[in-house]
Amino acid sequence: MEGPPSKNNLTIEVYQMVENFHKLSDSDKFVRLNALKSLAAAVKSGELKSDENKGGISHHIYTTYSFSPYTPSKAAFMGYMSGLETIGIIDRDSVSGAKEFLAACDMLGIAATFGAESLVKFDSTLLKDAQLNCEEQPSLGFCVLHGIPHQSIDRFTGYFEYYAEKRTERLKKMAEKYNELLTEYGLTLDFEKDVSSLATVSDGGVLTEEHLLLAVANKILERYDKGNDTIEFLLGELELELTDDRKKYLKDTFNPGYELDMVDVLRQDLLPMWIDADEECPDVKEFVKIAKETGAILAYSYTGTEDVSAEELLSVLKGLGFNGITYQPSKLSSEQLEEIKKLCVRYDLMQISGEYVNRPRQSFVQENISEDLKDTSWAIIGHEKAASVNEEFGMFSKKIIGKFPTLKERIDYFSSLAKKCQAAK
Repeated sequence: MEGPPSKNNLTIEVYQMVENFHKLSDSDKFVRLNALKSLAAAVKSGELKSDENKGGISHHIYTTYSFSPYTPSKAAFMGYMSGLETIGIIDRDSVSGAKEFLAACDMLGIAATFGAESLVKFDSTLLKDAQLNCEEQPSLGFCVLHGIPHQSIDRFTGYFEYYAEKRTERLKKMAEKYNELLTEYGLTLDFEKDVSSLATVSDGGVLTEEHLLLAVANKILERYDKGNDTIEFLLGELELELTDDRKKYLKDTFNPGYELDMVDVLRQDLLPMWIDADEECPDVKEFVKIAKETGAILAYSYTGTEDVSAEELLSVLKGLGFNGITYQPSKLSSEQLEEIKKLCVRYDLMQISGEYVNRPRQSFVQENISEDLKDTSWAIIGHEKAASVNEEFGMFSKKIIGKFPTLKERIDYFSSLAKKCQAAK
């Protein structure tokens, strides 16, 4: 779905909808939710129509509480207007957007779930020194907590605070390394003013490497005009490589995602500026423990770029107590996709769609998502609803496993539960 039209020459009703759409990006969550309430009323009255092609899923949408152009309310609205049937947000080391997101989805009447992502240390396992899904550093892997029971939101908020603070400390050191480069061109980063201000830290959001890269992009654009000047600087001075698509985007001075395209270009040169992450990363066994204690579904984000075999990887993950594997079908070869599906069945691990959204150019509707991944998405929502009543009702509790021994039975049960709850609204 594209954004609304400009405010010029609009009727009062449409003008108000445009105003409310823009308010979905306000810094105040209460302003956002009030704006969404008005937009939801316009949808229900028929003044505003969503995409009628229902049936899509998207459970890995990032929000402004980590790094994304979408607030929780805007993510919910964009997903609904795109025709999604189920929707979910995932933020890095933060669940602070969850309550707003769930309230927003309830207003719109869309089935919703939320989770959180962390960069986890595998040093205490057989995967020590393996290159996992973190390109910059071995022994580290991004893992996702899906279907977090709502009574655990406050616990995870406190849990993630320490790790977010430690990452901020590392990012400050990385900013110093960038300053050594930028001062050659008369540019300097002020961490608090230029980096921290880009995140929603005061409201429970976190700083990421991408905030730092965005700050660098903003500094470059203070000195060089968008278009050819910026392209020449990136190619000539920083000696970065630009694909034809990137050149096209950066030549377009009216590109609304210009700065984010700059972030993607700068990321290819992140490794020389990288400082190893340590204290900001929980140990994987600790992460498994808190997932079990809270009833969250723990999954590893498989990319196919790991330097260990998928067989070895899933064997270790299953032994540690992981519940599933999340992956992006669009990023895997047909051979990789076939292999990971077979291994998930062999190791009795959930398969979860990990197609993510954190750029305005990305579609909320993921193409060619298989029916089994759609069933799993509904099952996660059903699990979250049941476990939010009591963790004992969650998909991987002893009580539920006793009643439904096979993973397929549990997915079918919780998928059906979620659909019945949705139909009752």
